[in-house]
Amino acid sequence: MAQPQSTQARTPLFSVVIPTYDRPHTLQRCLEGLASLRFPRDRFEVIVSDDGSHVAIEPVAEQFRDRLRITVVRHPNGGPGAARNRGVARAQGTYLAFIDSDCIPAPDWLDELADRFAVTPDHLICGGIVNALPGNPFSEATQLIVTFVHQYYARREGDRFFNSTNIALPATRFREVGGFDESLRTSEDYDFCHRWQHGGFEMTHAPEAMVYHAHVLTLASFCRQHFSYGRGLFRWRLGMARRTGARFRMQRPGFYLHLVRFPLTRGQGARGWLLALLVALAQAATAGGVLREMLTRSGAAMRSSAPRGQG
Repeated sequence: MAQPQSTQARTPLFSVVIPTYDRPHTLQRCLEGLASLRFPRDRFEVIVSDDGSHVAIEPVAEQFRDRLRITVVRHPNGGPGAARNRGVARAQGTYLAFIDSDCIPAPDWLDELADRFAVTPDHLICGGIVNALPGNPFSEATQLIVTFVHQYYARREGDRFFNSTNIALPATRFREVGGFDESLRTSEDYDFCHRWQHGGFEMTHAPEAMVYHAHVLTLASFCRQHFSYGRGLFRWRLGMARRTGARFRMQRPGFYLHLVRFPLTRGQGARGWLLALLVALAQAATAGGVLREMLTRSGAAMRSSAPRGQG
């Protein structure tokens, strides 16, 4: 049963920010999950940041007014990074907790994050992400890529990169770092992680703070998504090289070889081979996006350097 609102609401500990775009049905399930959290209702607020949806989001949010402290922010479409920034602009909480609108939090999600912040109050914390659609091989392959990247960087010295599907961090630090880069439509979370760490701030992986990701994909949307990831990946890597003064480069070939093999290490038999094939397809689509971005930038550079005609 939902906990009653306090008569005098306290400043929330958490501001839960949900960027959304034309996903009223998944948003409803996300809000239902938030309304079912064990965490005290007066200790968190929910901000739905509507990124220019073509369908009305307010009626969905209105169903939860008596169960959640909820605000809807509507703005022109600017991408997920811009949507999160607009949500944060209205946030009052000490900590920001980002979750995507196609995710459902575990009942103890905020409790686990609060426990982590009690020990490491200044860290960026990345919670666990579980594929909620095990019957969809495209969704499962995408989640395997995310899991591999988390594990890969956890084993290495240097920077770590997490997905904004489930991260939480101090609100003051978020604003100090400058929020998400709104020029990036994908990889804006990896870019933020890089700027966070190079600002001297720490990160922690907290797999016990789980959300369940229910992103339905088809073959076509799977390829489009990873192509888009490739474009964002190239732009993020280029910006990272400029920021640090290092030479621009992508990952070494061994990274991609281990990534494609990763599904085979999880003991799923024939399905493991299917998932490995899909991971390879995803990387091909990503490479296509990288190439597209390189050619686009090369063409723009050639046009800008061409001599202008005499008028």
